[in-house]
Amino acid sequence: MTNLEKDIQQMEAEKIRLVEECYQCFDKLMKDALKSTSISSFIHLDFMIEKVKETGNQERVRKLEELKKRAIEENRGLVERICAYVQQMKI
Repeated sequence: MTNLEKDIQQMEAEKIRLVEECYQCFDKLMKDALKSTSISSFIHLDFMIEKVKETGNQERVRKLEELKKRAIEENRGLVERICAYVQQMKI
């Protein structure tokens, strides 16, 4: 294995470690400090789901997607307005 391949493997391992650390912090915030379906939490869920998918941890992806679904239901009007605004900004 070349040095480049070793570097890539090390970086992938570090990425997984950092995503895991981020997930743990997010999970702790949900339990201790934030309303689990607050809009600030909702905004970060898509990012977290995407990154956790990259690690292959399907159980955590499922948990985050359930949290997102609950957040959407509890904040339906606000979420719709934010999504419309984001779509408008992408144009």
